[in-house]
Amino acid sequence: MHLILLDHWNDLDSPLHRLDPRGKILATGAVVLFLVLSTGGLGWKCAAVVAMLAGMIVLSRVPLGYCLARACLVLPFSGLAVASSLAGRWLPGAYFSGGLSPEAALAAVAKSYVSALAVMLLVATTRLSDLLRGLQMLRVPGTFLLIVQFLCRYLFVLSEEAQHMSCARRSRGGGSWASGGWRAAAGSIAVLFVRAYARAERIHRAMLARGFTGALPAGCRLRWSLGDSTLMALTLAFLAAVEAASLFL
Repeated sequence: MHLILLDHWNDLDSPLHRLDPRGKILATGAVVLFLVLSTGGLGWKCAAVVAMLAGMIVLSRVPLGYCLARACLVLPFSGLAVASSLAGRWLPGAYFSGGLSPEAALAAVAKSYVSALAVMLLVATTRLSDLLRGLQMLRVPGTFLLIVQFLCRYLFVLSEEAQHMSCARRSRGGGSWASGGWRAAAGSIAVLFVRAYARAERIHRAMLARGFTGALPAGCRLRWSLGDSTLMALTLAFLAAVEAASLFL
């Protein structure tokens, strides 16, 4: 299947892959919180954090260009929010409120991109089951984790049904979905969701028949090691050094 996910790189063997997911989650949270709370000298701070993340991506043996490109997926969403805010500044009216300066808008886009890059590194070096287990041990609500896990799993169901329909259409000489116009594309999407929903119902009944009680298996036990403490200490020290250096730049 060809989803835009980073599961392909979870099976690599690197120092980052072998770390406890809790340490990686906390380090990623520290980076994101640092970016959110940063105000002055943001250009220098974002450049320094990107350099740190790029070094960690290289260390993890995940392709750097792949992560840099996939992090751009967040830009349309942040760009739309920033555009709405800029419209509120330049075109005040009933449909817009507030407004950001161009510098603040650029800072918001930069923060979103660097934060997405940090999350990409976390997902690329941590299996989904380990990531959810780490979040569970960090006392994240179980209902939220169950929703996330089912959402990720059923994305594969939706993707597989779409590929089956596309293969069947091409084998009958139908070409791509877009070749039949908007009407054919809308009908294909409707059929896709009906088929995916029906298959999801069958999967759920199969899970109930196998004893599913509303909680997924816990999986392997996690162990906090010296490497995890080192990662946290180095991340916090680097962020503190960047903040201190920004005061003199």
